[in-house]
Amino acid sequence: LRLLPPAHIQSQPPIAINCTLANCEPINGTWTSDDSFLVQNIIDNKRAVIHIRQIRSAANGTINLVCDITTFEDGVSLAHALAFQGRARIPKNLSYPKMMGLTEKPKLFMNSNDYKRNSVEQVFITHIINPDNFFVRKQHHQELFQKLCEDLDQEYSMSVNRGSVYLPEK
Repeated sequence: LRLLPPAHIQSQPPIAINCTLANCEPINGTWTSDDSFLVQNIIDNKRAVIHIRQIRSAANGTINLVCDITTFEDGVSLAHALAFQGRARIPKNLSYPKMMGLTEKPKLFMNSNDYKRNSVEQVFITHIINPDNFFVRKQHHQELFQKLCEDLDQEYSMSVNRGSVYLPEK
């Protein structure tokens, strides 16, 4: 048994958005755990850039981004990496945007208006189930989330000794 951080227990990671890899289909019809492991090895807590191809809305108000994803430092396209490894095929030859001087306009709260079709965002991959189901968090949200988790860990570890519970002040 191992202790899971509370942030990993939620069905959707906090301050993250659900995504699907665009223009990439599994060779065998379904993605395998090996495909997910390959994607995790490529990303490995690196910054990435998404190119949003489509925005899908669900009845419950959530959205799913259909996007291309490329590592920021090395410029590795996940779709092309999966195809190169013989795990996927790319049905259409789509153009990929150039990543020059990307900057973000920091916002604390997310809504579906934060994402526009054919836009490019700097993100961190937070959780990968498979290439058709993964979560991203905007770069400035990642730093905010890490600071929040550190503050909560510190406060909860102190509350064990004092018998108090974390209550944020306004």
